[in-house]
Amino acid sequence: MREILMPTNFMDTRFAIVEPSERLESEWDYDRDVVPHFERLDPATKDIVELYFHRGLTQKHIAELFGVSQPNVHQRLVRACNRIRLLQSLPVLSEAQVYRDLQGLLSRKQARLFYLVTSLHSQSRAAAVLGGRTRTVAKRWTRIRTRVEATTEPKLEPYRRLTAAVPRRKTKHGT
Repeated sequence: MREILMPTNFMDTRFAIVEPSERLESEWDYDRDVVPHFERLDPATKDIVELYFHRGLTQKHIAELFGVSQPNVHQRLVRACNRIRLLQSLPVLSEAQVYRDLQGLLSRKQARLFYLVTSLHSQSRAAAVLGGRTRTVAKRWTRIRTRVEATTEPKLEPYRRLTAAVPRRKTKHGT
């Protein structure tokens, strides 16, 4: 039986129809490529990624388990792969390094928020760590993001890339 699977080359975005025996796991090392970024995925996506890449279930079987269509599982896997690829390309910065590099541009409190949001890749998770409201963190994050993105200092390029990688929070009004 044939099925539509993820890209045959992890860095390739084209899709191929392959036999189940030619699965992606052979080209994508789960421990090396997925595990370091696994916690940055949302819970539903984590489950699908785990079942597909680590346990070797087919998209069809996963769809049956979750009560969704196979194309839905496929799309979630595509988004997860894109997210992991993005995370792999980003620099990993320590909290001390963020404070040091952003000194003068952001206050220490803002630098901490920057570190939390970019390391967790989630405004709501950062709010939970800080014990604050997501709405408040989102407003502060928007100001911080604007400030960092506006700087032209070459040494801050990694920080501009990090701000761009954090998903923008959706609101009721689409802003």
